[in-house]
Amino acid sequence: MVTTTLKRITPGSAFKVGVVVNGILFLIAGIFIFILPTVAFTSMSASISGSGISDADIRAMNDIIGLVGGASMICFYFVGVVMSAIIGGIYFAIAAVIYNLTAKWVGGLEIELQFAHTGYLDEIERDINAAEKRKNTL
Repeated sequence: MVTTTLKRITPGSAFKVGVVVNGILFLIAGIFIFILPTVAFTSMSASISGSGISDADIRAMNDIIGLVGGASMICFYFVGVVMSAIIGGIYFAIAAVIYNLTAKWVGGLEIELQFAHTGYLDEIERDINAAEKRKNTL
């Protein structure tokens, strides 16, 4: 295992990661934006049906609410995905700048890396170990 310190995060890469992460999160969470209003409108129409309003008026009102509500929810969903992605990217970029300033003062995060024992990385690790052994014998 190799211990190394993460000294700097580029704000550009943090922005890209933030855009993707927040976009996906809103894609998933935004589904509930469709489900909850549908349940609310259904319960509203059920409570209105016993209030003395004619069935034709209730059906007309449900059609209008369904059309307008559905269209606005779809628009809100797609605008929300884009806005969430952009705002998340900006937030991640600002967090990277703050991390970089903090890492200058107190040092960065120390992380342990373990290389896979397959292919090219094995050769590099073997060369490093051989060089260290030669250095210790001199």
